[in-house]
Amino acid sequence: MHPSIDAPVPPGVKPADIHVNCRRLRVPDPDAISNAHTFAPTMLMPRRPRRQGDRGVSMVEFALASIVFFALFFGVVNGAWYLFARNAVTNAARDGARAGIVASTLCDPTTVASAAKSNAGPFSNAIGITPSSGIDVGVGQYCTVNVQYSYAPLAGLFGFGKSTIQSTSKEYQN
Repeated sequence: MHPSIDAPVPPGVKPADIHVNCRRLRVPDPDAISNAHTFAPTMLMPRRPRRQGDRGVSMVEFALASIVFFALFFGVVNGAWYLFARNAVTNAARDGARAGIVASTLCDPTTVASAAKSNAGPFSNAIGITPSSGIDVGVGQYCTVNVQYSYAPLAGLFGFGKSTIQSTSKEYQN
């Protein structure tokens, strides 16, 4: 070890560059360090000599890495938005069928539509609702609700475009 690395810095003396093993090291300012009386070897930061061709390398690396990062980020956001839309359409179909089976008139379209739209979240104005009713022999009357939503991704990456999310729910009357 070099004796000047572990030696305390006299008060009022600013740190200078220290040469150790023919390497020039920067010593941090002791006023910014909580223990300003000694320098640990880990606080010494070697200076890398700058070569002439290194000027724009970090910018190019950032540009390449940011393309991959933003592609992954928008892919995750689009996937989350698709799952949210699919969940909202499924809940709208289930709640519409439940409201249709307990309505005074079996599978009343107005009751089914209002229940489905109230549970569709931000997609309530964009969904299509098709109620139908019937009788299964031995089981009883039922109300079937079909809900459709035309999904458009937030950012069209990798050629993924519009698709239709559809959910059907069937509820039986006891």
